[in-house]
Amino acid sequence: MNWKEVNDDYIELIKSDMGKYEKDYRLTLEKVANSTAIYKGKPVPFLYHPMFYTEKDIENFTKIGDTLISITNKVTKRYLESKGFRQKFEFSPLLEELILVDNGYDINVPIGRFDLFYKDEDNFKFCELNTDGSSAMNEDNTIGEILLQTEALKDFSKEYNLSLFELIDRWVDDSVSIFRQWNNKIEKPNIAIVDFTESGTSKEFEVFKAAFIKKGYNTIIADPRDLKYRDGGLYFEDFKIDMVYRRIVTFELIEKANEIPDFIEAYKNKAFCSIGSRRSGVRLPQGTPYVLKTQYFTKSNFVRKIDLANF
Repeated sequence: MNWKEVNDDYIELIKSDMGKYEKDYRLTLEKVANSTAIYKGKPVPFLYHPMFYTEKDIENFTKIGDTLISITNKVTKRYLESKGFRQKFEFSPLLEELILVDNGYDINVPIGRFDLFYKDEDNFKFCELNTDGSSAMNEDNTIGEILLQTEALKDFSKEYNLSLFELIDRWVDDSVSIFRQWNNKIEKPNIAIVDFTESGTSKEFEVFKAAFIKKGYNTIIADPRDLKYRDGGLYFEDFKIDMVYRRIVTFELIEKANEIPDFIEAYKNKAFCSIGSRRSGVRLPQGTPYVLKTQYFTKSNFVRKIDLANF
C-alpha cells in the first residue's frame, strides 16, 4: 500500500460520518488555540487531515536527505578551501570571516528544514532549503500530538499503526552531543537560545528552554544585544554561556552587526559553541510559498515533520 491509498482511506473514513468528525474538528480548533502552537499571536492554521506516509516513504526521505547533506558538505568543503570559489558567493567580508571560523565540530548542518514536493523516490522537487535558524518544530509537535487524540485518528488507528517523530527532545540530545565534540569536559553546559527579540518565535523558544532544563541544563533565552564578551567568555549578566542554540538568521546578523559587537567578537574567538555555526547559514529561496511536505534532519536521525499547512 502506498501513501496515496492510505490518505484516500482516511478521506473515506471522514466521509462516513461527517457530523461526528466536524464536531470533533471544532473541539480540535479549541485545543490548538489553547496550546503553544501559536505564531505571531495566532494559532497555527492546520488541517484535520494530516499527511500520511508509509515506512517506504520514510526510507526514501532518508536517502534524499543523505544525498542532500552530502552535496552540502562538498560545497562547504570547497568554500573553506578555495578563495576563488568563495568569491562566487559574493558574501560580505564579515560573513566570509565568520564562515571561516572553525566551529569546533564535524557537522556543517546540525539541523535543517528541507521543503519538497514529493510523489515517490524518483519524483520529487525541492522548493526551499533552510538551514538558517530553522523553526516550526514546536508547532508541528504540538499539533501532531493533538491530532493523534482526535476521534478521526483514534478510529483510523484501528486499521493503521500511526506515529509521528518527536522533534524537541531529540534536538536537545543531538545539540548537546555536538557540544561534546566542542568541549567534553563541561558536564552540564549553560545554554542560551539566541535571537533578536523582535524576530524570535517566543512560544517555540520557551518549549525548547523547558526541554533543555528538564534534561538538567541551565538555559536562558537571550537577545544578542544583551550579551557581553568579557574575561574570555560570553555572558548574559552573570550567566556564562557555554553553548548557543543559534536562531539568528544570517541576513539579520549581518544587517545588525553593529548592534552586537560583543557577540560577534566572542564568536570569532570561539568563546562559546554555536549550534549551528555560520557555515549552516543558508536559506534559499526567499518568499517560497507553503509546500506539500517539510522534512527535518538532525545529526543522528532522520526526523519526519507532518506538514499541517493548507495547500
